[in-house]
Amino acid sequence: MNIKKITLLLSLSLLAASISFSQVKNGVQDKLERLYEDGRYEDCAFRAERMLFKGKHKGDPEILLYVAMSYNKIYMLSKIDETVVEKEPDYAKAYDQALRFAIDAKKRDRRNEEIFPDNNDVLEEIVYNGLPIADLYITEKRYTKASALYRKFLRLVNNQHIEFIKAVLDLYSLDKVAANEVFEKFFPALQENKLEKNHDTEYLMQKGFVLYHDFLIEEDSIYFADSAKFILRQGLRLFPDDYEMTQRLFPPKDEEK
Repeated sequence: MNIKKITLLLSLSLLAASISFSQVKNGVQDKLERLYEDGRYEDCAFRAERMLFKGKHKGDPEILLYVAMSYNKIYMLSKIDETVVEKEPDYAKAYDQALRFAIDAKKRDRRNEEIFPDNNDVLEEIVYNGLPIADLYITEKRYTKASALYRKFLRLVNNQHIEFIKAVLDLYSLDKVAANEVFEKFFPALQENKLEKNHDTEYLMQKGFVLYHDFLIEEDSIYFADSAKFILRQGLRLFPDDYEMTQRLFPPKDEEK
């Protein structure tokens, strides 16, 4: 058995092991639950979507959530097995579907709160699985795409780290009012050591501080020089070993000349 097959089997085993922790709590859709538990994500998504067309199930948050969960698992499978998309090209957008149905599920449950917040862990899993997509957008400097994705994440979870990097990207789209609304809460919380702890998203602040600094320098490297340094110092309080922030705050002497 070659290494690729071993890796695939291991990844599938880990994926299967996580299933029991992602069932819909307080749910009543036993058939969907069984399909999902058995790892039959395509069947679960198909059945759930068909149910949504029926009058009595239209807009049912539990069923919507099962669709979201199923597409989320299909997306994760597609990352370790390229044949998933080859067999069904529509699954190239499986993550978009997961996000869309999750947002709709939370929206539909807002009045009765039968499904959330008890199933917030499912929403968090979906958001965390999408973080690498936003990371890639930032690497490619497609800031509008990244910002739009973060905006959707924030419809599912409350997260200061995502709020911060989204606010920084708002600067790049020249929405300084929206950015400052977040900064007015974020930086006092940082000063008072009241920022939330979340190992899955803390790295977003590192990206945010660097992007914030670079934006100020691009705007006016002289006028905003002190402000840009202040941002880096705030970032280094949280991430003292960060290479990019250190290099910007203490550039090599040959670069200063």
